[in-house]
Order: sequence, then structure tokens, then C-alpha cells
Amino acid sequence: MKVFGISAKLIPIGVHFFLMYAGICPMAIFGSTIAKQFGFSTSAVGLIFFFVPLGSLFCRVILGMVADKYHLLKTIKTVCLMTCAVTVLLLSFLPKRGDASVPTTVWCGQNETTVENRQFDEAFCQSAQKAQTDVCENYVCGSAKIQKVKDGKTEIPWPRCSTDRNSTCSVICAKADDSLGSELLMPYFWFLFTLYATFGAGYYVAVTFSDTICFQLIEEKTYLYGRLRVPGSFGWGLGGFLTGILIDHFSDSEEKNYQPMFVFVITAFLVDVLWSSKLKIDKSTSEKFRMEKIYRLFSRFDVVVFALWSFLGGFFQQIIWQYSFWYLDDISTGDDRDNLKTLQGFLSLSSTVTGDVISFSTSGWLFKNWGYKNCMTIAMFLSAIRFFSYSILSRPFWAIPISSLDGIIYGLQYTLITSYCNSIAAPGTEATVQAVFNSIFDGIGTSLGGLCGGFFYSWYGGSSMFRINCLVSIVGFVLHLVTRYATTLAVKKEVEIKS
Repeated sequence: MKVFGISAKLIPIGVHFFLMYAGICPMAIFGSTIAKQFGFSTSAVGLIFFFVPLGSLFCRVILGMVADKYHLLKTIKTVCLMTCAVTVLLLSFLPKRGDASVPTTVWCGQNETTVENRQFDEAFCQSAQKAQTDVCENYVCGSAKIQKVKDGKTEIPWPRCSTDRNSTCSVICAKADDSLGSELLMPYFWFLFTLYATFGAGYYVAVTFSDTICFQLIEEKTYLYGRLRVPGSFGWGLGGFLTGILIDHFSDSEEKNYQPMFVFVITAFLVDVLWSSKLKIDKSTSEKFRMEKIYRLFSRFDVVVFALWSFLGGFFQQIIWQYSFWYLDDISTGDDRDNLKTLQGFLSLSSTVTGDVISFSTSGWLFKNWGYKNCMTIAMFLSAIRFFSYSILSRPFWAIPISSLDGIIYGLQYTLITSYCNSIAAPGTEATVQAVFNSIFDGIGTSLGGLCGGFFYSWYGGSSMFRINCLVSIVGFVLHLVTRYATTLAVKKEVEIKS
């Protein structure tokens, strides 16, 4: 029996893709805004998303070689999915960085207000509500500015009294200096970093090994890969959309509650672990893993060009993944903020349904009729259009049409990488080659994209950051065209000489 031209025995891998990507998507698209709500700057978040993919690079390559040598694809993938679930569970218990309540002596005079770090009585707080008030912006408590005075649950603006007073209450101080240097000294930052790094390594390895398993199941029918990845796109879109609705439903307009999202993600991963335990890998190559096969592969010029293209694709993709929603947060005002997470979730759904699905469904036809290299050039040109479109956004709503382009680009890039890797991998090196090129895309490329994007956003703002990447995309597009033309001429001359 066949479903949409796919054998029934391949349906389980499609369901696995659906569940796995439904769990990955919410963390991928809301990861940066979660870190933002925890109180970290764009530079600090950029550092996190520099090292997370970079660390996963080594995990994928090393575990890829282990899986090829000992045939442990399925076992390692399952362990990685469980690791993701445990990491999200720990993240759900991580408290938000809050303001610090400091026992303080306040001297309130007619012309000045002074602060000492001592405890005193509550009379001042009660009388201050009736006094002439003035919010203080300059006084500091330790290394942080004083925001407000608090009497129990009542916040009182910084008082300037008509008569001299010396009394007690707690002063609520702002978070400590949020320079990058001070953030890196916080144990809190490194705990969050560890959780993100562990989750990233787990899901990157699980995704890479799932692709390898899929190609083993379809054997020579590589054109089926795109169709089998379509359920993954729906899982990604629905996961992002549903969790966006849940977040907005359980949140107030100012601060978002991500706990429903964490529950959703953990559930998706656990169900996937149970489901994918039934997957049966029929193909087991008798070829032995040899490292010289990998070295020989990278001696080819076309493979080196493909590696550079994969790097740029990952660089640009991370900019979109981590900073497009951050940018929408920044440009949203008024009513736009009330349902912002629902909108962002819908953008994820729109990206997959109107973008990923088209690319995955037509990838086999595209590669057969246009070729891998032409599709690479087209993807680079589309990236330039995408970045320019983001740079001129005035309201979050207008990101909806751009999200479709996001999906088309990602689907095209991802199927290009996995399909091309499968076509050039020597027998016995499939998992390793997939791991290497996915690491270039999702490891080196995304890590530098996260780092540079964070600093560019911090220095120049979101709009300028997107325009800079638009220019880089245009340069990449031109260089790829020139490289293809030069390579074609070189091959043509070589043929003429031999003839």
C-alpha cells in the first residue's frame, strides 16, 4: 500500500520527523526571546548561539564516526532525544533574573536624598506616599541604579520630602550592570549557556542521524527524501503555532509565560522516543569505515565550494532563526504586543506550510532538471531579497509574506545539503559525511551567524543588521556565479586538451 506515492513501511520515519520537529521548533524559534526575558543582552545571546552550534559540530562528527563504525545510529539518536527532553525540563525550573531587594537607610531631606546600606523602620515608606515625589535615576545601590522604593507590595516613587526624615524601607535595585563583561561573570549566565548547549548538541545529532536513517530506508530512491521530510515541516509549523498560542494565552501583555511551551516540547520528545523505538533499519552496509575516504572527498574542488556555500547558508539562517523574532519584539508596540507570540507562531506555521512544504515536495524535480549548483545560486539570491525585506519592516504583521520566503530558502538549502551528501558519500561513511556537512551548515555557519548577528544587532540595530546581511548575500551570489563559470571553463578546456 502507498500513501502519496510512499510505501507504507516508510510512514513511521515520516511520523518520527513530525514529532521530532514539533519538539525542536518552539525552542529554536523562541530560544533567543526566552534568553531576552531572562534579562540578557543581544551580545550575550549572540555568544550563546555562537558556541552552541560550534559545540554540536564536534558531537556530530565524533558520534557520526562512532555510529558508522559500530552501527549505533538508532541508539544514539534515541539518547539525544531523551537528553533534549531532560534539558528542557531543567530550563523550565530556571527562575528569571529578578531585581534585588536591598535593606537600605534612606535620608530624605528638602534638597537632597542620600542612601546608606542599612535597615530602618517603615514610617518613612508610609509617609512618603503623601510627600512630594521625584523619581531618582542617578542614585546607585552597589553597581545598579535605584529604580523604586517598596513598602510591602506597594511601589513608591523615589521621594523628596518637604521636611527632613530618616526612616526605613527596602530599596528595589535594578539588575546589576548589564555590560557583556559583567554578564559573563554571572553563574546564572553559564547555567543557561550549559542548558542551551546541551539541548543544541542533542537535537543537532538527532536531526543528522534521522536524515541518515531515512536515506538508508529509501536506498536508491533518493527523490523520496523531500516527501518524507514534509511531515517534519508540518510538525515544525504546528509546534511553533500551537506553542505561540499557549504562551500568549497564559501570559500578561508585558511578560510571557513559557511554561506551557516547555510542557509541549517535553511531551513531543517523549512520544517521539516511544514511536521511533519501532523504526527498523533494513540496510546495514558491509563496508568498513575508513578516514581516508573522507580526506579524499575534500580534495575535490566542487566539494570545497559546496562546503563554503553550506557555511554561508548556515550563517544567514541563524540570523533569521535567532534575531528575526527579537526584531519583531523590538518594533512591536501597543496592540501588536498582546498577541505577538501567536503571530510569531503563525509565522513559523506559514514558513513551513507555504515554504518548506513546497521546497521539500519539489526538490527531487528541481535537482533533476536544474541541478544542484543552479539551486545553490538561486538560494543565495533569495537570501538577499529576504534580508532586505526584513530591514524595511514597520510592523510585525508584514513579516507574514516574508515567512513564506524563509521556508522556501530553508527547505531548498536543507534538501540540497542532505541529498548532495548522500550522492557523494562513499559506502560506510554516510553518517560521517552527513555529520560533517550538516556541521558546516548548522555548526560553523550558524555559530558565526549567531555571534556576528548579536554584535551587529547590538551595535547598529536590527534594520541595519539585516541590510548588512543583504549585501553579504549579494556578494555570495556573485561569487558563486563566477566560481561556477570558472569551473565550467576549466572542465571544458581539460576535455579539449584530452581530445
